[in-house]
Amino acid sequence: MKVFLDRMEDVIRIELHDSGDGEVRMADGLPGVEDEGGRGLLLVSALADKWGVAEWNPGKIVWCDFNLG
Repeated sequence: MKVFLDRMEDVIRIELHDSGDGEVRMADGLPGVEDEGGRGLLLVSALADKWGVAEWNPGKIVWCDFNLG
């Protein structure tokens, strides 16, 4: 797994490159208090201005943008 941070003129982009072949999906509903997972994309969706998933060989990239303006 690799993490990249890029600052453009008015946006900061964070990318997570993952070579795994698992599907990226947001959890259905909120995780329980004792659950150890299921919060990552919920947090990204709540905080980022944009986010998405792109294919990467092998694996995928999950990215998110934060507007600076």
